[in-house]
Amino acid sequence: MSSITRREIARLTVLLAARRVVAATLTAAYVLRGVVRAVGAAARNLTAVAAETPGLSILLCKFLRP
Repeated sequence: MSSITRREIARLTVLLAARRVVAATLTAAYVLRGVVRAVGAAARNLTAVAAETPGLSILLCKFLRP
């Protein structure tokens, strides 16, 4: 039975660290996707409300103008 060498331990440590980085990146991307979807839904709802409320569309144009 062979024992694990230091080189193999180092290699496994690097692979584990890389796996954690990939997992964290995917988690951040998933969270960001949820945030973008929520902001988009809020913008659509606000646009729909503004279309039905004459004064609100004027206020939105005034405050959201670039």
